[in-house]
Amino acid sequence: MHNSRSITLGGSRMDIKVVSLVTMIILVITALVVAADTWWGIDHHDLMRDPNAIANHPRYFGIISNLGVVLWIASAAVALQAYASLGLKRRGEFSGLLFSGGIFATLMGLDDLFMLHESISVTGLAEPLILLPHAIFLAVCCYYAWLMRTETPWLVLGAAITSFGLSLLFDLYPSYFPGQMLLEEGFKLYGIFLFSAYMFLVGHAALRR
Repeated sequence: MHNSRSITLGGSRMDIKVVSLVTMIILVITALVVAADTWWGIDHHDLMRDPNAIANHPRYFGIISNLGVVLWIASAAVALQAYASLGLKRRGEFSGLLFSGGIFATLMGLDDLFMLHESISVTGLAEPLILLPHAIFLAVCCYYAWLMRTETPWLVLGAAITSFGLSLLFDLYPSYFPGQMLLEEGFKLYGIFLFSAYMFLVGHAALRR
């Protein structure tokens, strides 16, 4: 009985903490929206509504890009949740792979969602420099994946990296040709699917262990 009551009370305290934290986050976001509307003349409708609704574009605009963002965030959540669930004493060799892969997916998802590197590049910074953190975490992820190549589906990650490379190659191609965007975004989406599958499989294997 004592243990049951302790668990219940502990759960109640956790509930209060979660609700309080989420409430604070929403209040801060709302305050920033009000500040932007009041002081910088940015209509709060433009900040809170769907971009296609604001621009009056068809609903299918950007659907493939949005699919990529969903996959990035899903794979990041899976990897980082598995990393956290293992606990400090049981993480072992999976920790570096899950953490670096999760951070890479998070950066890519946020970048695609908010168009961060495109926005920052207008300041004059070189695009490769802006994408350097992404590249570092991907390199670390590949390093750990190589160390564990006999225990993880290395071919899946290799295919994902190859797809990302081909997408970047078409993006940097000096002159436009018909179908270039289809190839660039198609290989990128293929790579995202493969990377997400890899993170799911590795996270599952780590937790089973």
